[in-house]
Amino acid sequence: MRIEGEGFELKPVFILREPLSRLKSAYALELRRSSSSQTVRTFEEFATSRSAAVRTEYEKAVSALDAVFGDGEAYYSSYESFFSKDNISHLCQFLGLDFEEPNFERVNAAKTPVVVDPDIEATIRRRFESTYDFAVKRFPGWNLEQAWNEFN
Repeated sequence: MRIEGEGFELKPVFILREPLSRLKSAYALELRRSSSSQTVRTFEEFATSRSAAVRTEYEKAVSALDAVFGDGEAYYSSYESFFSKDNISHLCQFLGLDFEEPNFERVNAAKTPVVVDPDIEATIRRRFESTYDFAVKRFPGWNLEQAWNEFN
């Protein structure tokens, strides 16, 4: 790779978040960024858009990273378990950085949570069923069934 030829060592880091939670968070950001004069998409329109799929179909992103960098050359973590001293320590080791005590104070949390009709949530979960299945199989030690609340 050209960048490595310039003396840089690439170390990809990919954090997977439960897909529905990830979409709700991204939608909340879209709402915050929109002006009062803009027509805002509904959550269902947002969550079923191609741009949402590109960012949420982890099976495609992880497979691409593995194909380019090789097995074990990318750092993966689940968002739900990432914010711990141990995980940050492992990330620092992977990146070759000195560990510093992390500050986990949340500064960008949505002030108003996105509330979605349970039927729409179920539709979105079904749409990303292959993503849930992939993540559980690809990362068996993460206990995603529990971390992602059995996807319910």
